[in-house]
Amino acid sequence: MIGWCGDFNPQDNSFRYLIAIIATTDTEVPGDLTEVHIPASRFAVATIEGKEPDIFTQAHDLTFREMGKAGLEYDQEKGFEMEWYDEPYCLDREMRIIDIYVPIK
Repeated sequence: MIGWCGDFNPQDNSFRYLIAIIATTDTEVPGDLTEVHIPASRFAVATIEGKEPDIFTQAHDLTFREMGKAGLEYDQEKGFEMEWYDEPYCLDREMRIIDIYVPIK
């Protein structure tokens, strides 16, 4: 599963968040679900390990700080970020691991 964050509004810092799965482009999406196409991109990938809810509240800032140190720039034209929740997230109830994907220029 992924958490897709997009449609950011800088006026009030709001965004749309979708809990999603990755599927092929030929997958039929039921009418009551939302379909989002993820464009081909280069990504900065940050692995965040910590306790809930800290990993969620700090992941964005930690990722962008490290991107800045590495000289990587967020690709505003893509307009989204993703959180990847796979097996490492589910292994331990105390410490969680998520990967943050940020499109870069």
